[in-house]
Amino acid sequence: GDEQDPSQGDRHYYDYGPNCMNVSNLPPTRFMSEYGLQSLPSLASLATQMKPSDLHIGSPLLQHRQHHLNGWEELNAQLRRYFASPTGKAGSIVEFDAYIYLTQLLQARCIGAWTETWRRRRDEAGYYTRGAMYWQLNDVWHAPTWSSVEFGGHEKMLHSTIRRAFAPLAVVGWLDAHAETVSISFVADELPASALAKGACKLELSSHPWRGEKPTHVQTFDCQLSKHSSSMIVSQPIEKVLGEGATVRSHFVRATVYATGLPTAFSHIYPSDADPLGFQAVALPTAHITVTVPDQVKANFATVMISTDFPAVGVWLEAGGGPDHLSERLHGYWSDNSFDLVANEKRNVTFFLDDNDDAAAVDLAQLRKLLRVVHLASATAPTKKEEGVAVN
Repeated sequence: GDEQDPSQGDRHYYDYGPNCMNVSNLPPTRFMSEYGLQSLPSLASLATQMKPSDLHIGSPLLQHRQHHLNGWEELNAQLRRYFASPTGKAGSIVEFDAYIYLTQLLQARCIGAWTETWRRRRDEAGYYTRGAMYWQLNDVWHAPTWSSVEFGGHEKMLHSTIRRAFAPLAVVGWLDAHAETVSISFVADELPASALAKGACKLELSSHPWRGEKPTHVQTFDCQLSKHSSSMIVSQPIEKVLGEGATVRSHFVRATVYATGLPTAFSHIYPSDADPLGFQAVALPTAHITVTVPDQVKANFATVMISTDFPAVGVWLEAGGGPDHLSERLHGYWSDNSFDLVANEKRNVTFFLDDNDDAAAVDLAQLRKLLRVVHLASATAPTKKEEGVAVN
């Protein structure tokens, strides 16, 4: 069929101009077979192909590797739309590392939101979108591209985000075109028998102050599980969701769905996405994040506990590869990554060594030495980005 006809066939989406978090811009389609947004590969990956003198924003070699017409202009316009400037001295490797992080966070948030939107529209009149395939999974070189996995296998932030977006049970929260209404849906594919036997689920909708220790307004709603379906649980004016005294710049929203036999599913709604200044309109707190590494491990994986005092957006863990350990990196992947935390939250995540790693167990001393955590506030703060992170 005609790829531009929403009633038949499939469609591609590569419109880089609009506000990428305004999902009302997304076109209707029965099957979205290709869509994407660029980001840069990690600093350590670029360092295998570029001299240290080339590892900076505006590097001629990096500019040469951009093969998408107007790619830098489009990418930088979106970055300026949502985020403050990257931390670090101009021209420094610290600034470049923060810039890379911001490109990956932008890609992850936008492509994640697009994917969730097409998934929730599977049963919506005028859409009936029954499939979506993002571009692209992996890569053939280290350059600005649309991939979620770098050449060599290192995962970008998008890869963790897309796993959650395509999870068997996904919670989707979004703002309407005028940022006046918050809506929450859940999308279910195949569900385990234990979840279907119980049938019920519960949604908790909580409003969190950026600089508070607990939510200031909480609502709960009952919901029903049904496989191969998309159901809206609630839609309310944003003022009612945020609660009395809260504003779109002082608070954000977390939607949590609990269901028997399924992992707890989260979605975060940031009213700042609709603000012309994006997150620059929010006084992001300097979250102090602690990562606790186990004392012993006898396997090719290790589970660490992450905790924070204040909310943190886009929490990203890496086992090395930052400006301080450019040539050192444990090769592996995390069970979850690129996630958001509310105040005083604790979360366990597991680091797995690559299957082709000959080590019998994770080297905990190396993991403690190399482990670093980046989040939005640390990547856009005026001070060095690793401040406020402790590894125990």
